[in-house]
Amino acid sequence: MFLPNSTQLGFALNNARFLDALTEDPMSPNYPHKGLMNAIYVWALRLSNDPDLLRHEKIYLERACSALSNVASSIDDSMNVSAFYSASQNINGS
Repeated sequence: MFLPNSTQLGFALNNARFLDALTEDPMSPNYPHKGLMNAIYVWALRLSNDPDLLRHEKIYLERACSALSNVASSIDDSMNVSAFYSASQNINGS
């Protein structure tokens, strides 16, 4: 649901590379950043239009914003900050 709409939502993902990274152990440095994953979860919830799923939106949005705050203060995790920041701005409507 998310990947076909990712470019319209402001994400610049290489779909094949992203899907490959999802096969990694979540603790691997090659696994997508938790902030990115939570931003994707927020959009997947919104795209689902399912009220039962949408009630979880706030927690995933908070997790995405928290991860952005954490990554901004960490040099080690800063490699994808600009793409993640752009995506989070789209989520927040800013």
